[in-house]
Amino acid sequence: MTTAINNLIAEVNSGNTSAAAALAQIIQKLEELKAAIGSGGGGTTPSVAVTSVTLNKTMLSLKEGLATTLIATVQPDNATNKNVIWKSDNTTVATVDANGKVTARTAGKATITVTTKDGGKAAICVVTVVAGGGGTVGDEYVDLGLPSGLKWAKCNLGASKPSEYGDYYAWGETNPKANYSWDTYKFGTAKNLTKYNGTDGKITLAPEDDAATAKLGAPWRMPTRHEINELLENCIWTWTTQDGKNGFNVKGPNGKIIFLPAAGHRKGSELSNVGSWGYCWSGSLYTPYSDYACSLYFDSGRFNWGTYYRCYGFSVRPVRP
Repeated sequence: MTTAINNLIAEVNSGNTSAAAALAQIIQKLEELKAAIGSGGGGTTPSVAVTSVTLNKTMLSLKEGLATTLIATVQPDNATNKNVIWKSDNTTVATVDANGKVTARTAGKATITVTTKDGGKAAICVVTVVAGGGGTVGDEYVDLGLPSGLKWAKCNLGASKPSEYGDYYAWGETNPKANYSWDTYKFGTAKNLTKYNGTDGKITLAPEDDAATAKLGAPWRMPTRHEINELLENCIWTWTTQDGKNGFNVKGPNGKIIFLPAAGHRKGSELSNVGSWGYCWSGSLYTPYSDYACSLYFDSGRFNWGTYYRCYGFSVRPVRP
């Protein structure tokens, strides 16, 4: 197109054609160019390469004979080829089908790998299969008879029984770590937050940033501040000891009980207040100050919700409908 226009200009300069005639032809060429651009230029849309793939769970426990489905998220959202391949490294223990459905076969461990067809990006989930049927390990819940119908997990996330402290998580992070500070925080620093920052409109943790969902799968999640408030207002709280661990028995309207251990919290590399204080994150941002999030807190003489720096390591007590 550019060559044609340049040729017309040369014709005018050499006197072989009039300026008016050349201008008319240039205008025609420009209209042809405009039409070509509007229709995509007659070419094909460039492909968008896959950059990563993640799974909704990195660890999973199942009892023999049960199944659950892993969810793979391919990035970017507009990738041209988002197809993936699933594979188990130990099909005697656990198998996986083309849709990510994992079935527990016999007791043991297996690693499920999802790999993108474009680029060969991969993510894994380590599956532990235990003997006996009845449910996924760690997902037992108690229906306390709350007005909303919400069920609370029997144990903290990462614990195998109610009196165990479980793991500690920074708000919005899905894995425990050694150091809980702004220097190691996933979403930046207090003054430079990259997500849930007061300007992006995000005030509740998305499933990919919710530790309960990441570890146990949907519909498990962290409670909202309002759901913590429901627990505070509708239950009887009694300071007690279970298996030598201090904490609260929380008795629901229907008489059923969950035990919340005083697991303390992590700040930097230190574990503090074990046996005297307990903290459990909600999934709710503290909107007046986006470097804070809402949490349940308690000691022997009080129980309430408060706000704390997101980088601190607190317990997580999952909930589900």
